[in-house]
Amino acid sequence: MNNFVTRSLTGIFIVLAVVLSIWTHPYIYMAMFTLSAVLLMVELEDMLCEEKNRVLLINSVLLGTGIFILSFLHFHTGLDRKWMMLTILPIWAFFITVLFNKYKNPFRLVAVYLLISVYISLPFLSLNLLAYSGGDYNPKLLLAFFAMIWVNDTGAYIVGVNFGKHRLFERVSPKKSWEGFWGGLILTMIVAYFMSELTEQGTILLWLVTGLFVSVFATLGDLVESLLKRSVNIKDSGKLLPGHGGILDRFDGALFAAPVMSLLFYLFGS
Repeated sequence: MNNFVTRSLTGIFIVLAVVLSIWTHPYIYMAMFTLSAVLLMVELEDMLCEEKNRVLLINSVLLGTGIFILSFLHFHTGLDRKWMMLTILPIWAFFITVLFNKYKNPFRLVAVYLLISVYISLPFLSLNLLAYSGGDYNPKLLLAFFAMIWVNDTGAYIVGVNFGKHRLFERVSPKKSWEGFWGGLILTMIVAYFMSELTEQGTILLWLVTGLFVSVFATLGDLVESLLKRSVNIKDSGKLLPGHGGILDRFDGALFAAPVMSLLFYLFGS
């Protein structure tokens, strides 16, 4: 019961933080998700790197947050896309750093720290594409996206705990079930239907297709993170969120689903 209360209170805090940052102002959204990106990359380094390298981590953070912030400024202020070329500097810095240091496996280090950046920055770039898919900043689409992510997680958990009998992917995540997957998918598509009315952007068909893809790719993102944790023999990605684990444990599905929804609305949402 204590764990349930802790988990619920943390969940409410997460929802409020995300909703308020997105709804209040574009720059508040940018600041909140920049901080989230930094925390996610630090968590990934703790998970993947036995020997930490602060110089390479700084390069990862500069690259990951640079992609997110510069793309945001491009959409929000009209900043010329040529400034995105600045992100090449931290990429070269990876190779220059290992060149002047005697690491046993220098290119493995570069690959891991580049993975840390790419794993986080490209999905966060997709959030900007989604927020500005109609030209101007649209918090409704971002909130609709996270509503579907949360409903999918909650539906899959509740249905899976109460009715789950057939394992979805036992090798990677023994507790997930097909019943939970279908429960999350159906609830997500129901929410997607209502979001077509609330956001007033996109057709009902587009939203139903989006709900389907968001649920599927959120589940894949969850499984990929489970595989990542299993490969390094840990239960949670971190301890930042009481009752939930790490911040990556809460963002895993969104990282995979965000590019899919942003692409659908960027192509068909007008």
